[in-house]
Amino acid sequence: MDNAESYCIDIYKPSDSDEWQFEVINMFEAHKNEMPQWRKNDPHAKLIMRLFKRDSIAYEENNEYKTFIVSGIEGDGRITLSPLTQANTDKSNRHKITYYQKFNMRKIYVDEIGRIFDPKRNS
Repeated sequence: MDNAESYCIDIYKPSDSDEWQFEVINMFEAHKNEMPQWRKNDPHAKLIMRLFKRDSIAYEENNEYKTFIVSGIEGDGRITLSPLTQANTDKSNRHKITYYQKFNMRKIYVDEIGRIFDPKRNS
C-alpha cells in the first residue's frame, strides 16, 4: 500500500466562514496519529464529516434523493461517487467537496439488509 494513498477526507467549516473546506489525510499522516492541520490552524472550526472510501452519503439534487458510496478520494479534494445500488465506479460523478455543500450532503448508514439510516430523513 502506498503511503501517499488517501486515507480519508475531513470536511469542516472554518470558524469565520460558512463555506466548507477540506483536508485530505494520506496514509502516512494518518499513522502519525497527530491532530489534523486544519484543527491546529483553527481550533474552533466545526467538523462536518470525515469520509473514508466505501462510506455512504446522500443528498438532494433537483428534488431527487440520491445515495452514493465514496469510491475514491483525491488529493485536490475531489471525491468519486458510485450509486449505492451499482457495483462499478462511475468516474463522471466526481466533484470537489465544495460542490456538494449546496445539496446538503451528509453521511448515511446502510445496515446489512439494506435499510438506509439518514440523519436528515429519519429525524
